[in-house]
Amino acid sequence: MTNKIKEIWARDGVAVNVFLTIPSGVATEIMGQAGWDGMTVDMQHGAQDYRSAVECFQAMLRHAVTPMVRVPTNEVSIIGRVLDAGAYGIIVPNVGSAAEAARIVSACRYPPNGVRSNGAVRPLIYETSDSYMKRAADDIIVMPMIETPDGVKNFKEIIRVPGVDAVYIGPNDLGLGMGLGAKMERDEPVILEFYRALIAEANDAGVKCGIHVATVENAKMLIGMGFRLVTFVSEAWHMLQGARTTVTSLRPFIAANHNI
Repeated sequence: MTNKIKEIWARDGVAVNVFLTIPSGVATEIMGQAGWDGMTVDMQHGAQDYRSAVECFQAMLRHAVTPMVRVPTNEVSIIGRVLDAGAYGIIVPNVGSAAEAARIVSACRYPPNGVRSNGAVRPLIYETSDSYMKRAADDIIVMPMIETPDGVKNFKEIIRVPGVDAVYIGPNDLGLGMGLGAKMERDEPVILEFYRALIAEANDAGVKCGIHVATVENAKMLIGMGFRLVTFVSEAWHMLQGARTTVTSLRPFIAANHNI
């Protein structure tokens, strides 16, 4: 299996991603039809566990997407398990230092370059152990999240850690850490300036930048700034927005024509 997102990044393209918070392979199959480049099982804030993550990965096989996971914490065994289950990208929240970023890289690499244990299950359904182990270091995306005061302070060192492929911004937690409150679409000068500094440093290091977005217009602005991965919230958010649009669009007609 090739990593579609890495292929897109190799030509400086933009990958479009969505988080999966609902523990359902069926929901994943439905969302996969939208044409995402990546689909990320959210084990930090979603209702996902290891078993449901596997089901979501199985459902993704019908679609040309890169399966990723946002793990709940920077813990070697959790990262190893989701990689063995078939993840080709790891997003880790609340990374505040170069040492923490290096820990993620190590968890994603087999010895002698890391501490990942040899025992992948699902990847070996589709290829041999030798071929998977040879390609894993190049194929798996390592993506620490920069969203805390420590992360902001140390972002240059985090980006420069060997093996880090991309860094990811959580706008809500970033704003909370700066005392600005939580919102997805940031317009504060201090945050926009941080985005520019982050992208400039990442470009210099050959690292990509990803971010959560809520609207197409917001995504266009951030892509223009240099972000190369945009994540449109979650499948639950899309479900709610679609349902709400349908119901609220129909209410005026019902009220006008049926005295309700």
